[in-house]
Amino acid sequence: MANAALLSLACLAAAPAHAIQPWVEVAEAAADAPDRQIRPTQARLIDLDVHAVQSLVATLPSETQAAARQALPTLTLPMPNGELITFQLHATEVMAPALAARYPQIRTFAGTVSGRPDVRARFDLSPRGLRAQVFTPQGEVYIDPLSRSRADRHQIYYTRHLTRSVKRPGDRFLPTPHAESHRPSVAEAAPAATRIGTDLYTYRIAFATTGEYAKYHDPAASSTNKALVLAEIVNVTNRVTGVYERDLGIRLQLVDKTDALIYTSASTDPYANDDGETMLGQNISTLKKVLGIANFDIGHVLSTGGGGVAYEGVCDDDYKAGGVTGSEDPITDAFYIDYVAHEIGHQFGADHTFNSVLGSCNGNRASDQAYEPGSGTTIMAYAGICGKDDIATHSDANFHAISVSRIVQYTRTGVGATCGQVTASGNTPPQAVAPAGGFTIPIDTPFELTGKGSDANRDRLTYQWEQMNLGSGGSPSAYLPSAPLFRSYPPSTSSTRVFPRLTDLLANRATLGEKLPKVSRTLNFRLTVRDNRVAPSSGGLATADLRFNVSAAAGPFRVTAPNATGSYTGGAPLSVTWNPANTQNAPVSCAQVDISLSTNGGQNFSQTLAKAVPNTGSATVTLPTTPTTLGRIKIKCSNNVFFDVSDKNFTIL
Repeated sequence: MANAALLSLACLAAAPAHAIQPWVEVAEAAADAPDRQIRPTQARLIDLDVHAVQSLVATLPSETQAAARQALPTLTLPMPNGELITFQLHATEVMAPALAARYPQIRTFAGTVSGRPDVRARFDLSPRGLRAQVFTPQGEVYIDPLSRSRADRHQIYYTRHLTRSVKRPGDRFLPTPHAESHRPSVAEAAPAATRIGTDLYTYRIAFATTGEYAKYHDPAASSTNKALVLAEIVNVTNRVTGVYERDLGIRLQLVDKTDALIYTSASTDPYANDDGETMLGQNISTLKKVLGIANFDIGHVLSTGGGGVAYEGVCDDDYKAGGVTGSEDPITDAFYIDYVAHEIGHQFGADHTFNSVLGSCNGNRASDQAYEPGSGTTIMAYAGICGKDDIATHSDANFHAISVSRIVQYTRTGVGATCGQVTASGNTPPQAVAPAGGFTIPIDTPFELTGKGSDANRDRLTYQWEQMNLGSGGSPSAYLPSAPLFRSYPPSTSSTRVFPRLTDLLANRATLGEKLPKVSRTLNFRLTVRDNRVAPSSGGLATADLRFNVSAAAGPFRVTAPNATGSYTGGAPLSVTWNPANTQNAPVSCAQVDISLSTNGGQNFSQTLAKAVPNTGSATVTLPTTPTTLGRIKIKCSNNVFFDVSDKNFTIL
């Protein structure tokens, strides 16, 4: 039956219509493959008609051709949550043209979704099968072949459903004298606002491999059989560059002689596989010898040991080959994003962003870039390896605003501006607008920040609010007068962020990465607006900053009734009470509040019950006649950002 379905889909793929859906779903029992390398706790399985996809990919327009076409070939694929997404496709140039010509069986392409800027994908197709990295609002999705023995059977999973088989150790970042002279001082650590996207910066990357790494990905690899190892290097580059293009306007393209840098014998390769710092020097000398110093911009060696270590040195002839990433399991998001993208970030001038000093964070904190609480969650943080300070088990596939600022500085005006190729992107970056600051909120009280974005190209935008406070290193604490409290979350189509996250607030749950301050202090935030453009354009990005105060002279501001389960009559008056907690007086000076109702458990508060009510602690409102068992009240200061909601759902009869 499955073969018949695949045959019909293959026929469909051969038809003139652009859209194909060349797969059938298979039972979970099919996941029991002895040579399965990637084992998420949850995955959706499909059998893919690889030949149909190959035929489709052969028709894809180039990046420049795609920009001029109104309709692109499409491919529909299932997501782990059951959703079907149709991607509009165009070819991408991850390999140098001569390298791509020698290996026509390896193809790369990108996918966008009409009307959905928060969904985008990078694909590569090789004899190993189809692999993809998909960014969705529900989380990052990977598509990978289930096993080496079958190129048709694939697994589709959220990266959060991966478990680390090996905890990666901390890594080392080695600033260089030339780069140090261009580095901002600690006093200048708070970065200036950023706006990029008019140009695309392409850097030629030289990935070399140890023999151990090559054999991990293809036990049959030899000096004349390197295609499958190269396919994995293409996969690594494709997934890393997808993030770099979106967040930084930077593309990584594999050099022509990448296959000459694939060493397939552990006994004869020029690398000490298990010694990262030794491999730094070995890679510098190897790439100079094999490629010539003028024929690459950044070099990196992939291994199965030795951890991560990197010089800050893109474009610096003495150090630009100084990057190493080694792991016992050099596959999955834990390797590509948490590790390879992280080490390359060091090479482009970014340091660690976590503020913890526990676990692997101990001894690796960068005081001038430690803007993330605990382990942090972005690429330059240490998610999952900082003991009880772990905010998450894996990194999110995006850079923190401080990392964006540092890498942009390095590549636009620092050492990294002296090499690479700069091309006009044809993109106009978005604009970011943060609300006016200078106001004061009470302690231990939820708040929400809303920004604005606009785009001359009418791109649909995504938004990200991140805290920008430095302080002494340590675990997150609501009682510190400085230091970061609020974690970073991936970009969202909503320009509003609620602190703490709404799911935690409604559950009356405190979380490590979102502690409301309980002492007087200043809070700094940066809004980052992305236009999520893909090649041939450069991703555009703009930032805006907000600064306000927290006062221990007021707060916590709290709803007191209705604040528990109970039943109330629709259409009847309801007495609403709250504790102003001195917010009506200076320095908060909140004279009036707005009262609104949610009928879906707090997911939104779309019904306004009263506006500009005196902030005295009590008011009478009239409930709507629509019955619900999921009622909640929200009381928000009319001219400020702080608020509170009912602790429990109540019933309207």
